[in-house]
Amino acid sequence: MFFTAEYLVRNSARRRGLKVSPTARSGARGVLYYVAVFAGIGFFQRRAKMFRAVHDLAVPAMLGIMAFATTTARCQEPSPGAVEAVTIVTVVGKNSRQRTVTLPKDDVLVYEGQVRKRVMGWVPARDQHSVLQLAIVIDDADGKKFGHQLEELRKFILAQPPTTSVGIYYALGGHLQAAAQINPDHQTVAKALRLPMGSSGDLVSIYDPVMQLIAGWPNTSARREILLITEGYDFLHHERFSSDLQATVDAAQHAGILIHTIFVNARRLLPDSDDIGRSNLFQIAEETGGAPLLGDARTPESFAPLLSQLETALGNQYFLVWATSPSKRKGGELRSFKIRVEEENVRTIEIGRAHV
Repeated sequence: MFFTAEYLVRNSARRRGLKVSPTARSGARGVLYYVAVFAGIGFFQRRAKMFRAVHDLAVPAMLGIMAFATTTARCQEPSPGAVEAVTIVTVVGKNSRQRTVTLPKDDVLVYEGQVRKRVMGWVPARDQHSVLQLAIVIDDADGKKFGHQLEELRKFILAQPPTTSVGIYYALGGHLQAAAQINPDHQTVAKALRLPMGSSGDLVSIYDPVMQLIAGWPNTSARREILLITEGYDFLHHERFSSDLQATVDAAQHAGILIHTIFVNARRLLPDSDDIGRSNLFQIAEETGGAPLLGDARTPESFAPLLSQLETALGNQYFLVWATSPSKRKGGELRSFKIRVEEENVRTIEIGRAHV
């Protein structure tokens, strides 16, 4: 580099008729040499810093990717003595008008914490797997404002397929009264519907009767789901975070029962009861894998849009089975899990915890 620079200096002087002494040439060469050396040192120092920075970022990232890939591959295989966890998952499309949503098994990922679990089964609840038991629980204190809403509910029952059995229950005074037990005779069940009594003095918890229903519901291979029509406020405890609400969630998760909710404003004029009631109904639906069909703060003018949403949800449910480690507790435990899907246009609604 510096020899080339010396040549340029000599050539420039020659064109001007000047002579460059050997000493000057040597001095120029020396100066240019050190300039070149220091420039080179700076260049390589910068390159070395860049390399160290890239190395510091890339190596941990690559090690993390390798560790994740190894862990994922290892966790995909069930360990000896693994058991199967089963739950119902509702698949929802981004397009609200989409009545049928399809999600392949390969697009469903199940995690317990950060550990990915192997999906053993992903079966749509259709055809021979479409058997459903649906209990409709109506708060008898909701008021006598049900008119055409009651007729819409009756039409919903009559429109159910033969594989769906329906029951009608009224909750009053902390007790559950069966107007029609769960059975496939839709005509008989529809005739059992009546207007709520609308007792404003019935300041008890709506959740006690729901827990009674869950406790007495025989476990079968059919889907078991509840449509809860109520104000949602716990008038017994007057608490924002009702202990009965959490106990109902726990009972439903333990039994694998989904709870869908419709908000009805009974107008019992307690401070904040409407907001708290709606929040309770959203929580119980979200944590049990149900649909929160809440509408606005008033009693819906029509149940038809809400029941249509419920019909779509019921028609897009899957049985999910994954391999997990057995519980070390006597009687099992409620185990948290998460579902991730690799399909951008769908999402899933699932119970918060599954009994293992």
